[in-house]
Parts: sequence; structure tokens; C-alpha cells
Amino acid sequence: MQNTKNLILSLLLLVLFTGFALAQEAGAFHVFPRVIAGELVDGSKRGTLFLATNVEGRPTTCIVKLIGMPDTMIDNGGVLSLPSQGSVALVFLEGGRVPPGVELGYATMTCDHAVTGTAVQVHDPPGATGTEGLMTIYPAASSTMASIFLAMNEEFGSGVIVRIVNDNSVDADFDVTVFDISDQLVGTTRVNIPAKTQFSRGIGNLIPELLPVPAENFVGSIRISSVDNSTRFYALGVFREGTEFTAFPATQLVTTSPKTVLVANFLNGNNAVLNSRVYLFNGSDQAGDITVRVFTLPVSGSIRQELTTTPLNLGSLGAKEGFNIKLDVDILAPLGMGLPYTTDGGNLIVEFTVGAENVSGVAQVFSSALAFGTYPMQVIQ
Repeated sequence: MQNTKNLILSLLLLVLFTGFALAQEAGAFHVFPRVIAGELVDGSKRGTLFLATNVEGRPTTCIVKLIGMPDTMIDNGGVLSLPSQGSVALVFLEGGRVPPGVELGYATMTCDHAVTGTAVQVHDPPGATGTEGLMTIYPAASSTMASIFLAMNEEFGSGVIVRIVNDNSVDADFDVTVFDISDQLVGTTRVNIPAKTQFSRGIGNLIPELLPVPAENFVGSIRISSVDNSTRFYALGVFREGTEFTAFPATQLVTTSPKTVLVANFLNGNNAVLNSRVYLFNGSDQAGDITVRVFTLPVSGSIRQELTTTPLNLGSLGAKEGFNIKLDVDILAPLGMGLPYTTDGGNLIVEFTVGAENVSGVAQVFSSALAFGTYPMQVIQ
């Protein structure tokens, strides 16, 4: 693989001529649906460079984790250290660290605080001292519905490779549908993607083919949706024409189904000492199901983690009705979490999604001798 100095020079040129970082969104968690490294039979090599930029005024550490690829392929254990606002850090995933053959998977970047993240894939031809090709992989949005642009020209061997990542802890089903430029249905199929894996198939001329298209020259879109309308995924389209590739993330589509998402920013699962209650009220004329996600509330310097593999369904909240929820009995016990829950002092963040508009809520943490008061839950959607 080419040396670090040449890789950094190539990256700087990419920044200057494409301005790829200008539209990025900052966050503490990023998913890159396509990561590649290895050596082809002709001696050409592939590698991936991960870049993070600290957007906040405090030290930040990120960890890049490879899914479906050996951890030994990445420099420094995938750790990036960003000491100050505006600082950048790089780690390399090089094909020279494995026997000949290309490894393909996906990667996550988890950080203490918000950063922008980018992956750049590098193509070195056989015996080259410089880079022949670069492709930027932007982090994909977490979606339940998404769309990818599709263009195919049979003469030039073009098409789109669809990559879908299921980063959840359980297998999930997804519908993939192709529409033409007039938004007329062309074809649809359902795919099952195992937990913590990525799915990759071609549309058009590319093999293995997921769905055919009826014309030699075709323009349209690929729509991806989770079958249960709630399981989240990450998607990417890789446009190919001959030996040239361009990657672009899927566009997240907004669901029109009514819902309210509320967060209790502080509850406590140590039921040997404290009680935690949540009270919801549905002010709309429509009933809606209640689902719950539980997150850690870590001490300073730790990273928040989700403790639910799939959202827990608590049943339906009727129109103009209230709902009294006990954290230990109604949420933690059904999730199989040991009680009393004492990690991080028992403190938790709990997110409630109700399939109705105009839902409000309050939370309480108290004991027979102490009360932290009643506070309104944060409405985030």
C-alpha cells in the first residue's frame, strides 16, 4: 500500500477539489456501509482511510469498529484522538495486512462527543507509487425508509450496487422496490438481513442482480423500507460505469404516520432504593401503540449505549387517555434486565414512541424518604 504521506496528500487534494466535508452532519455515532481493503489477483490494492473532525471545544476519542472484517486490518486499534475543537485524526485500513484477496464489510465510528466522519477508499494499481482512484464514503443516515438514485446504461455497463446495513442485534426484513422516472412501479423484492451484517446486490447489469430493469437506458429510484416500519437501517448506493465508481448515501424519507417521541432524561432502575414512574397522556383523538427504548446514562467520559435490542411494546394508549408506567415492573423486568439495576448508579435514559400526535408526559424518581421531583419529559419529535 502507498505510504501515509501519499495518502494524506491524496486526501488533501480530494478536499480541495470536491469540498466533500462541507455538507456533513456532526454526531457521536456514524455508520459507513461500505469498507474495503485487500489485494486483487492483478496486484492492485484497496484500502480505506477514516477521518474524524472534532466540532466541539473539548477532547474527544473515537473508535472505528470493523464489522465482517478482521480487526487487525486497522491501525491503532481503530482509535482516533481529537484533543481540541477543529482537530482532525486519521486511521488507515490497509489491504497489505491480509493475504491476497479483498475483504468487504462495514464500519461504525463511536465517539465521546460530536464529530464529522468520512471514509475515503483508495485504489492503487499494480506496482504504482501513487493513487489511481479515490471514492468518498459518507456516513449513512439511520432510516426506516430511504431512496437511492438509479441510472443504468447497458452500452457502458453502468448500474447501481445497493448496500444495506442491519446494525441491529436481531435479523430483519426489508422491502426493496424500483420505480422508473415517472414513479411507476418496475419491481419489488423482500430481503432478510441477519443481525450485524451488510447486504449488497446490483440493480441493472450488475451481478449478482437483485432486480432487473426493462430498458437499456434506465433512470429511476430504489426505495428501501423496513417491513415492520420501525427497524432502522443504513443504506448506500454505489454507481458503477465500467471501472469507475461513485458512492452516495441513501436519502432518508420521512414517515407520515402520526407519532410522538418523548424522552425521560433521568430514571433510576435501582428499585431496592428508588422508584421510577412515567405518566403519559394522549391528547389526540387517535389511539397509538407505545414502544420503549432504554439507554445508559453514563458518567463523564463514557459513551451512551442502547440496552434494548428491539423496542419493547407496552400496548396501546387510547385517545384522550393516560398511562401509568413503572420502570422496574413494566420495562426492565420484561427486557430481562437484572433488578435492582445498579450500573452507573442505576441511572437510565428511556425513550417512548407513541403512535399518536399531541402526547405529553412527566417522570418521577422517588423513595419513601426522598423525591427528585416531577419533571416534564422532552418531546423530540
